[in-house]
Amino acid sequence: MMTMMDRDEPRKEAVERAVAAHLTAELESQRGRAAEAFRAALAAGVLRTGPEAGPAEENAARSVEAQRRRVRRTVWIWGGIPTALAACVAVAVGLQVFLGQPTTHVATGGEPHLQVAPAAMEESVWQRDVDGGMVMGDEGPMKVLKEQTVRQRRWVDPRDGAVYSLTEPGEKVGYVRVKPF
Repeated sequence: MMTMMDRDEPRKEAVERAVAAHLTAELESQRGRAAEAFRAALAAGVLRTGPEAGPAEENAARSVEAQRRRVRRTVWIWGGIPTALAACVAVAVGLQVFLGQPTTHVATGGEPHLQVAPAAMEESVWQRDVDGGMVMGDEGPMKVLKEQTVRQRRWVDPRDGAVYSLTEPGEKVGYVRVKPF
């Protein structure tokens, strides 16, 4: 069985041969003449090179330099920013690993223990209930009850006397089914 593609193959080859013959006929006469035309333009003073180059050549040189600056800027942006970001992550992980470890003390019994809690610590907790309104649930109307909590801990580091504070907000949401009238 002959497909549509098989029937079009001879036609495609004929078109390709015709285009190749036309391009060859048009461009063959130009072969080798570019170097001669360039030399003639230089000799006639239309084109100049070196320090005596005119405004057109200077503009072309500026354009090339501007393009080089753009390429350099792009390389710095796409190469420098990820590298700086990776360095920041490495510093953060390094600080966490080296400074975040608790110190180990040897007790009188000879066994090591970790000093987990600082000597002086305060903890304050604030709590409030908030009416979150009504929502329509799968089983009908429901009342939203929110319990908001703020827990704040403050302690003094006995080694250097620094005061640290940690504030933790929290919220619990509950739903109570309401019977309609």
